[in-house]
Parts: sequence; C-alpha cells; structure tokens
Amino acid sequence: MSAMRPGEALLRWPAAAGDTAAGDTAAGGVSHEPGDAPDADGVAVLATRTYQPLELFLFSAAGWHPHRIHYDQPYTTDVEGHEAVVVHGPLQTVHLVDALVGALDVPVDVRTVASRHLALLTVGDVAVMKGRLRDASDDGSSATFEVWMERGDGARTTTATATVERRSSSPVAGPATGRGTGDAR
Repeated sequence: MSAMRPGEALLRWPAAAGDTAAGDTAAGGVSHEPGDAPDADGVAVLATRTYQPLELFLFSAAGWHPHRIHYDQPYTTDVEGHEAVVVHGPLQTVHLVDALVGALDVPVDVRTVASRHLALLTVGDVAVMKGRLRDASDDGSSATFEVWMERGDGARTTTATATVERRSSSPVAGPATGRGTGDAR
C-alpha cells in the first residue's frame, strides 16, 4: 500500500479468510504521522495529542478522581515531585480507543478493552498513539488490536488491547457519543 491520502482511513479492516485484497496493510517506510500508511510491522500512528490542564481538571471532576496530581500544579510539583500535572491513565485509555475507532475504515462497535498504565505522561508532553492488528476472526466480523501511547522519548505510557466488531446495519445510538452500541434489543 502506498502512503495514505488525507482523509483516507488509516487502518484497513482485516479481510475474511481467503480474501487477500481487502485486508492488505503492508507498506514500506516508517509511520511517523497520523495518516501515514502502517509500517512493515503493521504499526500505524493513530493520532498525536498534547494534554492541557483544563481537560484533566474536567476529567477529574466528571469521574470523581480526587487525586490532586491530576489538576493541582503546585501540589504536583512541590509536594509529589512530578514535573507537571499527571495525565490520568483511564483518560489515556479512552483516547487510545477513540483514536483506533476513528482510524478504522469501517464503523465498529467496541466489545472489550483491557489496558495497563506503565509510565507517567504529563501536561505538555506530546503523546503519540499507535496501533496494529493483533488478530481477526476468520469471517472478518471482529478483530483485536493492540494500541499504545508513547511520550516523545519513546517510552510507552499506556498499552491496551481492544476487540471490535463490524457495526451491524441498524445500530442503536449509544449515550452521548452518537456511536452505535450494536445491541438492537
């Protein structure tokens, strides 16, 4: 596959067994920017992000996360000894999954997510979200992806696996996001 054009989906949905064209993601070169084709190992840059203090404060308030390292700069640096306000691990997971869903070339419903937080990410750090296909069902209806977030120094801050399914033809809108839940009961 050649370099992706602006607006073109970043990751191709995996092909069903025996279908070789639809799932081909082989590419030359290295992916450094969102929208670049996946590299030879199938790794694609999904998005980049620099977190700001206000979004961390709002996430703390909305999720009842009272730890001051996520919103109080003087406390975080003077008492806890961090360089800057610390980005919540769960917020990183939310953004990783959202970046994956946005990068796929078909609408999907997220079925499972498992994440692990490995290192600190602070306000002002540039976070690079990357991912690759780990496994796909034989019929092409579901797939599992590995996704991770890296700081500028290359350290992974959060890793996750997400299993997604192709969206059914008549999704039920999910709360607040407008994304379908796929559960039409």
